[in-house]
Amino acid sequence: MVASWWSRAGLGIFVHWTPASVPGWAPPHVPAAELPLAGRRSPLGWAPYAAWYENALRFPDSPVSAHHRATHGTRPYAAFGGDFNDALESWDPTEWARGFRAAGARYAVLVAKHHDGFCLWPSDAAHPHRARWHTARDVVGEFAEAVRAEGLRLGLSYSGGLDWSFDDRPIGTGADAVAAVPRGGYPAYAGAQMRELIRRYRPDLLWNDLAWPGSPTEAQRLLEYY
Repeated sequence: MVASWWSRAGLGIFVHWTPASVPGWAPPHVPAAELPLAGRRSPLGWAPYAAWYENALRFPDSPVSAHHRATHGTRPYAAFGGDFNDALESWDPTEWARGFRAAGARYAVLVAKHHDGFCLWPSDAAHPHRARWHTARDVVGEFAEAVRAEGLRLGLSYSGGLDWSFDDRPIGTGADAVAAVPRGGYPAYAGAQMRELIRRYRPDLLWNDLAWPGSPTEAQRLLEYY
């Protein structure tokens, strides 16, 4: 269901900010349809998206792997989480929000968790594989307060369909992506985090990315909770 305010809002800002912003690198753009034609059977490993940096690292002959070896050596992707947290000391959400409003935006959406599983809020849901894989500072909360102070609506995006900190298989194709939707304890973890985001921050817009790992019944209950 589309909210009436969103239909009238016009410009919105979508903020995609993860530890992948630390290396901040992606291969030159090649249209997706041309990647297989270039002899690459795993086009998503060559995708020109900085946010897919961690996945591309899992293909040893990918452009990202070559760049990483030359620039960061053997440093693991998870180490960028510490760099990200350190750099947050100088982050000013008010400055961002004022820039959004000055640009004419009526709402702003923050990616609270992308495919690398790193959370931009100190979640109470314990991560079973990567301890403290989240910001120490409540980025979501401060972002929400700042944009609302400027009269903007708040949106939050959450990667429900993929979480590479739960399932680290290399994703080279669409079929790989379907197979990589985490199972086991992940649906309960994702559900707890989504409810946490709704309860704490009350977003005006809620955006789930790619898929939902739980059953249709569980997804319906989540929508009803929202």
